[in-house]
Amino acid sequence: MLNPAIEKARQLFGDAGLTFPTIPEELAPQLKELGPWLFATRQIDMSPYNLDHYVQEVEDDRLGDYALLSHSGHGVNSYAIQYYLVRGPLRLFLHLGWGGVYADAKADAAMICDCFSKADRIVAAAHSAGRFLGDKRLMVVGSDFYGSYWLPAGKRRGRGKEPAEKAPAEVLTQALDWLSCSDPNAARIGGIVGEHKRENATPKSLGQRASETKGHIERVRAAKMAAWTRKNGKNDALNPHSKENFHN
Repeated sequence: MLNPAIEKARQLFGDAGLTFPTIPEELAPQLKELGPWLFATRQIDMSPYNLDHYVQEVEDDRLGDYALLSHSGHGVNSYAIQYYLVRGPLRLFLHLGWGGVYADAKADAAMICDCFSKADRIVAAAHSAGRFLGDKRLMVVGSDFYGSYWLPAGKRRGRGKEPAEKAPAEVLTQALDWLSCSDPNAARIGGIVGEHKRENATPKSLGQRASETKGHIERVRAAKMAAWTRKNGKNDALNPHSKENFHN
């Protein structure tokens, strides 16, 4: 028997032009609708918009497996889709901008589709991977509001360290590359961000990755700035997405 909450969530995402992420079959029957655009297999006491709260929970090993889907935010432009999945060795947190007044809905939907596609593959690969032992966990956090990073199994984030400026899709790709690698020791840690480095990688290829990430961030900024200008007129000093204000 199909879970009505799953079907309603799937319809909501479809009607909004968004793809639907993986809800593992053992968690699907437990999914409940807890409010407008809020579905989870656990009790929710904190808004899913508060990404750090949910990441901190699993860093402290306070919870068992769960799935959460939500659309939440505040103000006129700070809205995001949340897809949080804690399952076995995997801790996956996606907090992706969508639904803001000044946002580019089509561009955001395309980005979410790409991220969910990568996340689906990570969920499957992490579930079947045999390299996770004991309390080792794979952490993947992707947000275009709060930063993105991933940590290979057995690694923990240093307290007080900020995520590097990376696009969510890039971090998902790196985590997927690591999962696909036969040797978990091939993962390299740069700051708090794990980045798989193949033996035949060249400085040029790594430089291209950095350039692509910078380009993605600039495209997001430009799209949001243009949308704001169309609605409010040209005034870079007030535009929250101008170069001077974008990272504030």
